[in-house]
Amino acid sequence: MPLLKCSKEELNLGAVLLSGQSFSFNLFITIMNDRKLHIIACVFCIFVNDVFCGVAKHRVWKIWRENDEYLRYEVLAKFSKASGSDLDLNIELVPLYKFWVENDKYFAHLLENHRTKLEGIRVLGQDPLETVFVFICSANNHIRRITNMVETLCELYGESTSVPCSNGIKTFYDFADLKRMTGDPALEAVLRVRGFGYRALNVALASKALKNNGEQFLENLSKGTYEKAVEELQQIRGIGAKVADCICLMGLRMHSVVPIDTHTLQITAENYLKTLPQRKFLLGKHRQQIAAVWREKFGPYAGWAQAVLFAAHLRQMNIRQSAKKRLSKIKAVKP
Repeated sequence: MPLLKCSKEELNLGAVLLSGQSFSFNLFITIMNDRKLHIIACVFCIFVNDVFCGVAKHRVWKIWRENDEYLRYEVLAKFSKASGSDLDLNIELVPLYKFWVENDKYFAHLLENHRTKLEGIRVLGQDPLETVFVFICSANNHIRRITNMVETLCELYGESTSVPCSNGIKTFYDFADLKRMTGDPALEAVLRVRGFGYRALNVALASKALKNNGEQFLENLSKGTYEKAVEELQQIRGIGAKVADCICLMGLRMHSVVPIDTHTLQITAENYLKTLPQRKFLLGKHRQQIAAVWREKFGPYAGWAQAVLFAAHLRQMNIRQSAKKRLSKIKAVKP
């Protein structure tokens, strides 16, 4: 089992895989004691005592932290599409954090007070084709439902493999195969029955749009400009501004792209652009303003900084919601 030098400052497994660093961008299922927990990240995984097993890069992984400086991993199985290197952690995170701390007081304050929770959060690059369908499913949706959709796509149209686990044989699924999807004339109807709603049509039409040379199309976009990529992506049914940005950041490796959701909007309005209008649907000029501020603050890896601040904001919201629930229970108790 390979040993990989990667400090906890470079990769915080729990924070990256389980904290929702890329809310509604990338989805997976965690299973613990046969109870499903719905979380966001780039793999379908099982989590047991800090050992992660799951599917990413067309492989079934087992990965865990050996100590503060090293990770250990094992590739349990490979699907037919597996190629290239196993793990890719070439981008150094520590210098980026140093730059962000020096350039933004808000980031510095959060890191000083929540270092163990926020260090080591990086954006995990994903297969571009996968990101198209994952983010189409994620639009105007909630975590539980998105997770079910992605799981369904994989089970219906993905390659499967069986791997021995401590509690028996576990079946893992690779992401849905484009040829299998387009080869099913009832794709839309099947997905509607499985609860995709209007997204069933979006997935079906997107699969047709990418049927011929879809992977090459996306690779070409990754080599061009952000503006061109967004323009081309939004020609596909179901891809709007936010979904296009998610695909650019996660799938096309355009690291400066900042997807703007409600969390990013709140962070920006509270800390960087206090004159920003509080509205659900942003105008194009407001999106450009927000993106420009983040790039000015955080540089060419602004999208990565957003992942860290998003995790912090989500954590703060969860704490506040938990406090409200506790307070409501106290009030409900009669004296």
